[in-house]
Amino acid sequence: MTNEQLVIRIKAGTDVTENMQQLWQQNQGFIFKIAIQYQSLSELDDLIQESYFGLCKAVDHYNPDMDASFIHYASFWIRQQLMRYIKKNETVRIPEHTHGKIREYKKAVQQWQQRYHREPTEAEISDYIGIDGKTLEEIKRSALMGKIGSLDVPVGEESDGTLYDLIPSGMDDKEDVLNKVANEELAEVLWGMVEELPGRQSEVLKMRFKENMKLREIGAVYGFSIDWARQIENKGLRTLRNPKRSRILREFLDDERIYNSALHGNGVSSFSNTWTSSTERVALKLYESSVL
Repeated sequence: MTNEQLVIRIKAGTDVTENMQQLWQQNQGFIFKIAIQYQSLSELDDLIQESYFGLCKAVDHYNPDMDASFIHYASFWIRQQLMRYIKKNETVRIPEHTHGKIREYKKAVQQWQQRYHREPTEAEISDYIGIDGKTLEEIKRSALMGKIGSLDVPVGEESDGTLYDLIPSGMDDKEDVLNKVANEELAEVLWGMVEELPGRQSEVLKMRFKENMKLREIGAVYGFSIDWARQIENKGLRTLRNPKRSRILREFLDDERIYNSALHGNGVSSFSNTWTSSTERVALKLYESSVL
């Protein structure tokens, strides 16, 4: 039985448990490929379970008359469920064996600063610790992993250290984390606005900017053309462009980023017309770069 036939039976209330189990079983391979992409952010078993909840939501929202493949439609709902779960339960997940390396790195930086009264270069600190550049990069990346929304989350049950303690001494690294914090706050506000958009504008914008789907793919999900998807996207962006909403988003953005986006590909003559529209586009692009 095809996915679409199973969904029709489930929505009709026919042998729901059996048909839902069959739908899950015949799509496990596809669903596993989605879940494993988020394995670095949560336990795989939990992600698989959440994927099932996402599949259930896809069944609830699927319209057999839209003439679109169910499993491609379901992938959006599964990814959305996984991202919501990760955001709700995100914690600092630094592997135990890396804690010692991070502490060694921080101690070495402090010793260097005390001895030479300046920040060491990457080459200097690599040589000082006795590691190669690739290993150093992995240690620094591990130190920056964790919950973006807070710098005060403990790194372990037996440690009083926090994420902020794990950030290397270089100011650039601290700025990177602080920018991620701001972007996370921006994302929360922005997607709250998107959730309130009417009709299909909300789902289309989430597919476009959260899932990085092409307009052609979005149109196919609903059984419509690429032009239809583009029109819905533009309507959603225009709604976000409302002065009341734009002012809120602009609080998170510096004028230079909006200015550059407004001028890019438009020229000075149309700058005044694109300034406001660039605000929500920059906000959405910032979200793309922070997740993820």
